[in-house]
Amino acid sequence: MVRSRLNSPGTETEAKVEALRRDFVSSIKGVPEEFLEELFLIFFDKEIVSADELAERANLLPDLVDLIHEDLDDRRDPFRKEDWHQIGELVSEFGTELDESLLTYIMGKVVERRAL
Repeated sequence: MVRSRLNSPGTETEAKVEALRRDFVSSIKGVPEEFLEELFLIFFDKEIVSADELAERANLLPDLVDLIHEDLDDRRDPFRKEDWHQIGELVSEFGTELDESLLTYIMGKVVERRAL
């Protein structure tokens, strides 16, 4: 799904990012949509200057899905410390709206990485 969006002929970068956002948000159930939107923006709210950069960021989406499903592979952590810090801030902001298990799981990962 993600790769096909990136290779769409004639699609501008902004349209590709919007398609990725829609796919990401709609693929996850049981989590507040606003939280998912903000999580997506942690990685896509910066200027994307090339197709390679867009592909690199899009490759993080499966890892974000794994994180939300509480199944992140710790052996290959794809996120930078700065990313983890922003994820932790976002989870804190949405703490009362998130499932307790998800809140605990993600904050545990943030603390393990000393990103708070």
